[in-house]
Amino acid sequence: MSEAEERFDSFLARVKDVIQGPPDEYYEEQAREYESYWHSLSDLVRSQVEIFEGQRINLGNAELALKIMESGIFHKGGLRGTQLDFKGNFEVHPINLLESFVVEVVASLGAFSHAKDVQGRDNWIRKKFNFLEKEINLLLSTVRLYKGGRAAQKLERKRKEMMSLEEDILQRPSRTPKLPDIKRDIAGIFHDFVEAPKVIIAERVSELLNFFGIDAKMESVRKKLKNK
Repeated sequence: MSEAEERFDSFLARVKDVIQGPPDEYYEEQAREYESYWHSLSDLVRSQVEIFEGQRINLGNAELALKIMESGIFHKGGLRGTQLDFKGNFEVHPINLLESFVVEVVASLGAFSHAKDVQGRDNWIRKKFNFLEKEINLLLSTVRLYKGGRAAQKLERKRKEMMSLEEDILQRPSRTPKLPDIKRDIAGIFHDFVEAPKVIIAERVSELLNFFGIDAKMESVRKKLKNK
């Protein structure tokens, strides 16, 4: 097994570990060790550590990272190239800083998905209104007990107005913000990290985006690489 394959398999195992999650005892021990470590750092080093940790694979993006790594665009720890024979052997194009490459692709695909997720935004709005309603209901009982029925009636009217406002807001058509140029962004990441001909990069970017349900023909991706 090559060094690239070992690195890929090791990183893939780490991603799966994040999804599965270690036992509570692990977190407790890690918290103690990290607090001691953190206090030993200078202010400059702390800022550098914060930047690095902001790019880590975490529970929020690990499943997306796993899907990318198992999408079929990789081969023996690198980017899959031209098929060499009928035995399943392909050219392998090196990927510099594999972990950073995956993290950047994750961030780009995540931002694009979030921008398109109209239903997700509506659910978030509904969730926040539901939270506010529960808080007002808790407040109502206290106001009624200590401030009297008239004060409680005023608060109840405001609660009903708020719930009516929720329905009005949710019934309005959602605006979709300008979407990122996902083909350009992903192609740029591949170009920066992968040592491969542009035609191979265009093929794999197209393959990856279509894997995620994003229509991306190879030629249209290749045009994004024209000036790189």
